Amino acid sequence: MKIYALLMMMTVTKCVKLEKVELAIHEGSADFKEQIFVDSSGKYGMIKVPQHNNLSAVEIFIDYQKGYRIEKIVNEKICMVMKLDKSIDNPMDLVNGAKHVHNKFPTSSFMVVHESTLTTGKVDLKSPIGKTAAQFCGTGMDIQNAVSYVGEDLNEFVTQLFRTDAEKKNRKRSDDVEIRKDYRCCTSGCTVNQGITRMNDLLNGKCNGNVSKIKAHCKLNDNPSGCTYRVLCPYNKKTGYWTCKSDHRFASRACCDYSCSL
Repeated sequence: MKIYALLMMMTVTKCVKLEKVELAIHEGSADFKEQIFVDSSGKYGMIKVPQHNNLSAVEIFIDYQKGYRIEKIVNEKICMVMKLDKSIDNPMDLVNGAKHVHNKFPTSSFMVVHESTLTTGKVDLKSPIGKTAAQFCGTGMDIQNAVSYVGEDLNEFVTQLFRTDAEKKNRKRSDDVEIRKDYRCCTSGCTVNQGITRMNDLLNGKCNGNVSKIKAHCKLNDNPSGCTYRVLCPYNKKTGYWTCKSDHRFASRACCDYSCSL
């Protein structure tokens, strides 16, 4: 119950036990503030970015203790549950970073990061994470498990994800390899069940059950869904100074189709 109460308190921002900072942003023709919240125990955090320019409002709930985040893309009515970015070890890093730059995101030096997100099937809303996601996301939202990727070769990343998932379901005797995850397909009109069926037919047909032959061919939505800003200022023991690094992170939805290399 504590986590549900915490989510409600973060929403109405009336809890004295929350550390809250705002980061002033200037992006194109828009001026707005990103809000960052961290609870007193250091276990949970939340980031809120309003709608601006052509980007959706974004709200992110972070469970540092269990290592996951829930990202709500408000305009698209989707929530995605993903593993937490390992580069943030301490929830106060985001708060302290904002304070070090005097609550204003630096416009002269920052890194632009493009994050690809791929949904992998609906979240079990009866699970502990599912209950938290349902409470945070609210009604009318599509709550999905997802994976995120920052890098240059999304195809290879997803190919390895698919192979790993297939290899976990080792065949017994002559049973077919079965994939149950919904790695979102790109083909027009491809529903969840059709996508899973197509993948299994490909794997057990042309690929003859050999997961090493599977290849992913992924596409990104041309327009990013939303974005967040982050400032981290780790202390450098050698220089005796805090060295701040800032990034502007865009999130784009991805889909993938598959082939079999013969």
